[in-house]
Amino acid sequence: MCTRSTRSASREDFNGKAIDAPTSFFLGVAVNPSADDLETELERFREKVEAGAHFAMTQALFDLSYLDRFEERLGGWPIPVLIGIFMVRSHQLAVRLHNEVPGIVVPERVQNRLREAGPNAAGEGLALARELAADARERAAGIYVIPPFKQPEAALELLGS
Repeated sequence: MCTRSTRSASREDFNGKAIDAPTSFFLGVAVNPSADDLETELERFREKVEAGAHFAMTQALFDLSYLDRFEERLGGWPIPVLIGIFMVRSHQLAVRLHNEVPGIVVPERVQNRLREAGPNAAGEGLALARELAADARERAAGIYVIPPFKQPEAALELLGS
């Protein structure tokens, strides 16, 4: 009988498939560039970096000017940052996120854009996510996508663009 510990000692995974190199782990942390108390968020982020963070993931952002302001106050990103892109498909969800989810800011211009799109709000939300993803290329190490609830395959619409 082969146990898990002997498998790992022989450099095989749980299914007996050979592993060519040991797994690497990287410590990631959250950062909220749109925090109400920016000074506290900056200090917390610096502490996370000093404690050994290898990368950061932002709260969902709908306006990258918050990221720019945070980076400027920080004096540059000391570690790679991934920007959270939330695919909002309705005006109602944008308002709920803005009013009820701590740390998320959905600017009025974004809310208005979704409201004015009416029944085409899902398409407008995808367009907004694509714009944010394109703009993020110059500002960050990458993005991560928050797809609509119970629709993980929707992320492919954004990533496949």
